Amino acid sequence: MQQIITCTGYGFTGSSAATNIIEEFENVKSLDAGFECTFLHEPDGIRDLETALREGHRLKVDMAVKRFLRLVNILNSQIEFKKYFNGNFEKHSIDYIDSICTAQWMGNWHRGSDTVKYSKEDLLYYNLAKQVFLNEYSYKNYSLYEPDTWHPTYQMRNKTFYAFFDDSFYDKTQGYINNLFCEVSVHTDAKRVLVDQFFPAYNISEYLKYAPQTKIVIVDRDPRDLYVLNKSSWGEPYIPTDDVNTFINWYKGIRFSQKIEVENKDVLLLRFEDLIFNYENSLLKLKTFLELKDEEHIKKGFYFNPEKSVKNAYKFKNYPQWEDDIVKIEEELAEYCYDFPEGLDKGIKIDKSKPVEKYIQDSYELQGRKELSEEYKNRVYKLLFGMTSFGSVCESFNHRKTLKTKLKGFIKSFMFFPFFLIEFPYMIFSYYNLKK
Repeated sequence: MQQIITCTGYGFTGSSAATNIIEEFENVKSLDAGFECTFLHEPDGIRDLETALREGHRLKVDMAVKRFLRLVNILNSQIEFKKYFNGNFEKHSIDYIDSICTAQWMGNWHRGSDTVKYSKEDLLYYNLAKQVFLNEYSYKNYSLYEPDTWHPTYQMRNKTFYAFFDDSFYDKTQGYINNLFCEVSVHTDAKRVLVDQFFPAYNISEYLKYAPQTKIVIVDRDPRDLYVLNKSSWGEPYIPTDDVNTFINWYKGIRFSQKIEVENKDVLLLRFEDLIFNYENSLLKLKTFLELKDEEHIKKGFYFNPEKSVKNAYKFKNYPQWEDDIVKIEEELAEYCYDFPEGLDKGIKIDKSKPVEKYIQDSYELQGRKELSEEYKNRVYKLLFGMTSFGSVCESFNHRKTLKTKLKGFIKSFMFFPFFLIEFPYMIFSYYNLKK
C-alpha cells in the first residue's frame, strides 16, 4: 500500500494551495483535487461508528451501522468513488461491517427503519401482511401474564446489526482501508497517494489509528481575510460571518486542538499566507516533511503560483466598511492573525461592489415571505426556467471558463433538453397552482 498524504484545513483556509504544490512532484499521484474523500470523519463515518461501538448500546449500534452503510451507498454512487475504488467501495465497506459485527438478523425496533426507504408496494404488502397476522393470531391468549394488555404485533423487518468495540477494531479498520487503497493502486504505481481531506484538522492521533502511514498537512488562514472574503465573495453558510462575535467564537472554537496536533510528527501546519509570501521556506518544509526531492519537483509553479495567489491575501484592507469588525478580530484572535510584510498597502483598491452576503440576505427574506417582489413577478418564467435541469445548465455557462467545462455543459444540455419539454410546463403549473 502506498503512503497516504492528505491536505486539510478548517473550511476555505487554503488547503488546496498545499495540494496544488504537492501535485507538482513526480511519484505523487493526486486523486483529483476536487475529490474530497471524507468517509472517515464526516457525519455517520468511521469515527461516529467507533463512538457507537465503544458505548455498545444495542439500538445506537444498529443505527450507527445503518447510517454508515447509507453513507457508503451515497458515496458509492459518486463518479470519483467509482473511479478510484473501481466500483468496489460499497463491497469492501459491507465486508468490513460483516467483519466487525457480532450478530446480524432480520429484525426491527421503533426507529430501526429510519434509514430505510420503502416503496409504495413494500408498504402495501407490509400492511396486508400485518392484517394476515392479526387475522391468524386474533389476539390469542398465551401463557405469559401481561397486565398492561401488551400483545405481539407484526412489524416491518430489515437487516439489524450488533457489534461492540474490542482490540481487533483498529486492525479490521486498517485492513478495510488497505483493501480500498489496493483498488487505488490499480490506477497508479506511485509511491505516494495524495487524498484531499482524508483526515480532519483535529483529533488526528485518533484518526491515525485507522491509517497509521498517513502524513497530514494542515493549512490555516488569517481570520481577517476569512471573515471579509466570506461576507464579500463566498457566502458559505457554514462560516458564521453575519455577526463578528459569533465568528470569533467559532473560529477559535474549531481550533481547540491545533497546538496539540502540531506536536505530532505526522502533522505539518502551514499558513496559507506563508505559501505566498514565504514560498521557498514553506516549500522546504513540505519537502522535508514528506521526504520529497528537488529533482522530483518537475512541475514547479505549474499548479500553484504565489505571484498569482497573492491576490487572495491581505483582502481585509479592501473592505473599510467592516473595519470595526476587523479591529475586534485582531483583539480576540491576535495569535491567528498573520504578520503581513510591509508595503502591501500600496495600490489597495476599495471594493465597493455589493457583497454576496447582501444578496443572500435578500433571497433569504424572500424565502421567508413566500412572495416574489414586484421586480421578479414580471420575470417569473425566467426563474422557473432556471429551476429546470436544462435551465440550470444553460445558466452555468456564465461560470464555465475552460474548454473542457464548456464541452461538459454542452453534453449536459443535450441530455436534459428532452426532459425540459415536460419539466418546464410542470414548473409553471405547480407555481400557479400554489398561488391559488
